[in-house]
Amino acid sequence: LMQRANIPTAMYWVFQNPIDAKRHVESMGVLPIVIKQDGLAAGKGVVVATQFKEALDTIDIFFENGCNKIVVESFLTGEEFTLTCLVNGQNFIVLPLSQDHKRAFDGDQGPNTGGMGAYSPVPQIQEIDDAIDQIVKPLLSQMYLENNPFVGFLYVGLMQTLQGMKVIEFNARLGDPECEVLLPILDFDLIETIDQLLKTDTVAEPPIVLKSERCGVGVVIAARGYPENPQTGFAINLQNESKILMFYAGVKSIDDKYFSTSGRIAVVVSQAKTIGEAQQNVYQYIEKINLPSQFFYRTDIAQKALIFNKNQ
Repeated sequence: LMQRANIPTAMYWVFQNPIDAKRHVESMGVLPIVIKQDGLAAGKGVVVATQFKEALDTIDIFFENGCNKIVVESFLTGEEFTLTCLVNGQNFIVLPLSQDHKRAFDGDQGPNTGGMGAYSPVPQIQEIDDAIDQIVKPLLSQMYLENNPFVGFLYVGLMQTLQGMKVIEFNARLGDPECEVLLPILDFDLIETIDQLLKTDTVAEPPIVLKSERCGVGVVIAARGYPENPQTGFAINLQNESKILMFYAGVKSIDDKYFSTSGRIAVVVSQAKTIGEAQQNVYQYIEKINLPSQFFYRTDIAQKALIFNKNQ
């Protein structure tokens, strides 16, 4: 679809057996390289391989686990961010930008995860008009022309590279953990806005780009060993607090106590007038609850935005 709509993205190759895939990876001779499963993978179907052995082993693992098709992509370098739109055919509303943190550890180190935290807005990304004109509009127009108009939440994962804006991924939903920081800072009634959009036939030109007077920062508390082998069944004390929104994920409640059941336990979110204040609220809360050693979190969520603001 991106090829047909002339939308910029990474070079890619599709393989239906491990032999051809590994032969191609070896012939490329370039690292890092991206290996993706074709199909549902619970947010863990992408490996950015920094060694050829890792790439070849990943291909074997994906096929051995029942994957019938994989995608090999060239690696893109730049600033990654998320553009979320409410869409009705060719008419759409753009929500504030957000940025996820995919890697497990500080400094974007460690394995790829389903997301370790997010924040909104993203002040260091100034080219939102480019993203709308080069990606969102061509995509929706192409789908409309092919008699398959899109309606719903459009999640556009983008990267600002030295060669311009490029698509990392699309999702037909709100992102996690982007959703948890984005929705609380919106200054309008989401349901009313969706309802009005669905009743609107005329295409807004230029499209509506919404902003917010508030900022949101969310930090994921994860189980030690996540994403490969998360440790579960441990008690965690997550208290309610006025400055904090707690979005539970991998927990169960027994006798008013919470126990971990999967990799990502919860997203701790704060909304405030500035990113710095929201970040401070979140980390002060996490430090106060004294997390057991069976859990971990990143300590640098939203740091890129703070560095950018400081340098302005």
